[in-house]
Amino acid sequence: MSHDSLETIDGGTILAVLAACSKLSPREREVLSLRSGFPGGDAMGYIAVGKTIGITRQGIRQIEAKALRKVSGYFVDSNLGRLDPKALFGTSIDAIAWSTHVYVILRNQGIGTIGELVMKSRYDFQCARNCGHVSLLEIESRLAALGLSLAQRERPSDEG
Repeated sequence: MSHDSLETIDGGTILAVLAACSKLSPREREVLSLRSGFPGGDAMGYIAVGKTIGITRQGIRQIEAKALRKVSGYFVDSNLGRLDPKALFGTSIDAIAWSTHVYVILRNQGIGTIGELVMKSRYDFQCARNCGHVSLLEIESRLAALGLSLAQRERPSDEG
């Protein structure tokens, strides 16, 4: 996160984030800090964070997912963080705790951000390899938790 983007965050939002982070264990705070680069550092990948802390990248992914669930749960419970969903469009899909199967589907579809994901429709995923009903439900429920949904494009008609 650049310092320029920090200037656009109001004091109430910073206090809300700090309060949410107080619900995290020290290890969860460390993982989120290293992964995001906040405050004032460079974001690190799963392998680099794993080497720094001394656990596997999958362990880092699990800790990060648990921490993000805790923090997002805090915002929902306290009615804080009513963010404009469009502000999430540039966010990496890595910030969401996907099942491994769905994560692979998203990456195989060339989806790297929330914005790219919401441009896809149900039909796009129904045509995607290995994306069944359960995977589609996971995608839709994760987006709904953020106040977002898939695009509403219909299946192309066969009429010519």
